[in-house]
Amino acid sequence: MRPRRNLRGHLAKIYAMHWAQDVRHLVSASQDGKLIVWDAPTSNKVHAIPLRSSWVMTCAYSPSGNLVACGGLDNICSVYNLRSGSAGQAGPGQGPAKGVKELSAHSGYLSCCRFLSDEKIITSSGDMTCMLWDIDAGVRIQEFSDHTGDVMSLSLSPANPNVFVSGACDATAKLWDIRSGKAVQTFVGHETDVNAVNFFPNGDAFATGSDDASCRLFDLRADRELNSYIHDNILCAITSVAFSISGRILFGGYDDWTCNVWDTLKGERVGVLTGHDNRISCLGVSSDGTALCTGSWDSTLKVIIASMRKVHLTDHFGWVYIDLLRPDETHLHLQLFLHLARSGIQAASLGHVDLTSSVRDPMPSGELGKVTFIDANAQEVVYYLTSDLATAKNIGHDAIVTKSRGLLGKKFELSSFVSAEFTLVSFLVGDEAREHEYVPLTEGQRIAPILTTKHKIEGGSKHCVEVWGLHKETQFFNGFVKFNALEKAVPSILLQVYAYLTPNRSNWIGDLIKGNPQWLQTPFSKLCLPGAHDSGMYIRLDPGLATFIASGKLGDVFGHEAIMAIANPAAHILIKVLETFKYSPDSELDNLANTQKDPFPNQLLMGVRFFDVRPGYCFYDVINLKKGELHHQHSFVPGAAYLDFLTNVLDFLDAHPHEFVFAEIKKSGFLLSHDVIHEGKLVAYSMVPSVEELAVVLEQARSAVANRATKRIEIGTEKDLDRPMGQLIEENRRFFMLDKMHEPDAWPKADSYDGKAYGTQDPKSIIAQLEKTYDDSMSQPDVQPGLEDSVTGKPRRGAIYQLQATPQVNIKEDILTGLKASDAGSLLVYMKPRMDREWLYSGPSLHSLLTLNELGVTYPWVDSKAFKEPGNVILLNDFVEGLLVEHAIMKSRDRAGF
Repeated sequence: MRPRRNLRGHLAKIYAMHWAQDVRHLVSASQDGKLIVWDAPTSNKVHAIPLRSSWVMTCAYSPSGNLVACGGLDNICSVYNLRSGSAGQAGPGQGPAKGVKELSAHSGYLSCCRFLSDEKIITSSGDMTCMLWDIDAGVRIQEFSDHTGDVMSLSLSPANPNVFVSGACDATAKLWDIRSGKAVQTFVGHETDVNAVNFFPNGDAFATGSDDASCRLFDLRADRELNSYIHDNILCAITSVAFSISGRILFGGYDDWTCNVWDTLKGERVGVLTGHDNRISCLGVSSDGTALCTGSWDSTLKVIIASMRKVHLTDHFGWVYIDLLRPDETHLHLQLFLHLARSGIQAASLGHVDLTSSVRDPMPSGELGKVTFIDANAQEVVYYLTSDLATAKNIGHDAIVTKSRGLLGKKFELSSFVSAEFTLVSFLVGDEAREHEYVPLTEGQRIAPILTTKHKIEGGSKHCVEVWGLHKETQFFNGFVKFNALEKAVPSILLQVYAYLTPNRSNWIGDLIKGNPQWLQTPFSKLCLPGAHDSGMYIRLDPGLATFIASGKLGDVFGHEAIMAIANPAAHILIKVLETFKYSPDSELDNLANTQKDPFPNQLLMGVRFFDVRPGYCFYDVINLKKGELHHQHSFVPGAAYLDFLTNVLDFLDAHPHEFVFAEIKKSGFLLSHDVIHEGKLVAYSMVPSVEELAVVLEQARSAVANRATKRIEIGTEKDLDRPMGQLIEENRRFFMLDKMHEPDAWPKADSYDGKAYGTQDPKSIIAQLEKTYDDSMSQPDVQPGLEDSVTGKPRRGAIYQLQATPQVNIKEDILTGLKASDAGSLLVYMKPRMDREWLYSGPSLHSLLTLNELGVTYPWVDSKAFKEPGNVILLNDFVEGLLVEHAIMKSRDRAGF
């Protein structure tokens, strides 16, 4: 991009500029003591207004084009009339500009001003306030004071004239309601002064620029930051920001004399504009989006005008999607189809949203309403909403499927589950979109289905999928999933993106008791518990392991014959790949080792009540004959601290007096489960802690929560599992800890896990193993009812059904896949939704794309079983979510007979 116009005329630093609504004129302010109005396309000066003070910092153009204003270190907002010529004259320059008012009430410098109309203007100041003024009366109407630092910038909402946003040196941005004079939202995230703010074109978001070298995007509806725009090479402050007319591009002016261009969706820098010889102090985009102007301390303005190409009209086809809100507050999803040609509108129709529509069949699910051409030249049509829309029902789900055009790209699947009322999840994938809205269960349905569609993103660069969650039409979540679209780089997998929206289940056991007091007389062992497999594996690469890998010693350790003899093949392959490619291990180790997406507090709030916990000493410590802090261990990769797990559980149980947590302490998967002695010499400690060492950490956790706990949580043992829940609640014995490290037979149970059966991408072998475990478990004779097994003295026999897949059949290929692809294609993540799915949509446009092997089956399998084991039944899964919890609640009710 190159500037099309250079506006020269100022003799000193330019501090501010602002476009007129006519998209032709702009005003600039300089410390040469001049306010200049420019005709941008011709580079001509229309007005040159001498100022009383040369220390000007801001300027503004009124929406009508009649007035301009400025201010600075004189603490005054000066307003000038550009239409001071004879009546009836139009446009700037019809006579000398004339001072109208000087608005004085600020006790600090004027940093920014913006017109609401020819009668009202808002100013911001170094006195930490903003003010609304009546220009004609010259008086302050309203003062906005909530910032604790100099207010540096403000921006008016393009959608609501009663709203504006401000940025200040207190590192915050605030949204103000002019009617109340109060800040209604405060946005944090910057580390230091916020110098610039600018509203997104639709008014639902705004951008900020700061001295911390970052720009950020904040959403008003989500009340949080959506994205940040930073670069390793940018170390200087941002002075100004502005959006393109679509909002896809964000321009930022920087102290290093450049204007950086950002893709707001991807968060990537897509361009750098140069040409100024000093700091870019201001910039702005014209209201029609065709021009960008930058102003600099080099005393010049540069205008970039977008090139316009002549368009030759040929046939065009398009669909517009709308929601009809009916009197009963239900939504009907509709689409409008239009076929345009040179001669006018060729066809138009209205019907159900069916995003499998094509030009040949624009309304495959049938037409609704009525469409009428209202002129003979086919230039205008009217869509009528007729009475048949009052009773029409949405088709199963509205899922787009666009056939690939055969270009280089990447195939992937979107899966969604929605069981919370008034809730909707929406996906945007390139030019495709699909949504999944809550639908009440039909007769005979116990659990809603997971909906899944296949897509293909084309092109060879990185792409992202955007996901929204909405409740009662209010957005509560928005996120981006980035992935690499190069199909040849990762031929063996389908990238997976999934979103499950469920009700709050943080108190689900308490809710069962509240709904039916008989639960208080029911043994705890009657519950079916949702469980987190490898529950502590959710953190990014442990700093200690990262340092150890960076030292280059990891390969040497694995080369030691004593270590080599006991390390699993996957660990050897991973180390070999990392050393061969000299690749940063962070992402790859996370993809291979992390089995959960949520930390312990979130897992608890989600409803998880069984935790597979594996506390051990870190590999990089024990091979140096040290013992540090206990962490959850996965092979040689450490996860969350064991102390964090215990304190999180104790805090949660204290806040939820009717909930229980069951933790099974294991050493499965430890790389070193005993001391390593080679040729009579101790080479490495065992990673397994002693009973006494585990007890020390528990006491540390108790001490950590003692000041905030309302009542001591007692620890339950295997003998307490069969006791009534009412008794346990009365004793506050609600944290069961079974140490299977040192007492492997403490809790008799069946466990479906088998390394060979689960190390696959084919769910058939896992289902076969689940069936075998279920049949074996059901065939075990039941003991006499009682508090515990009358024969063995052990708790009643339970079962763990593991629903996750851990494919290791192509471990080397999967490791390389993780290096080349993305988190969406990691070893564990890409199996998660494929194993979960209830059923897969098989309409005409998808049927040919799917095979039976791609039908997920674990949750349908759970739904089909009775689980009559006398002891606790555990449904264990990776990346735990609300759907797992809902199945456990359903099965708990079945088992108790309530």
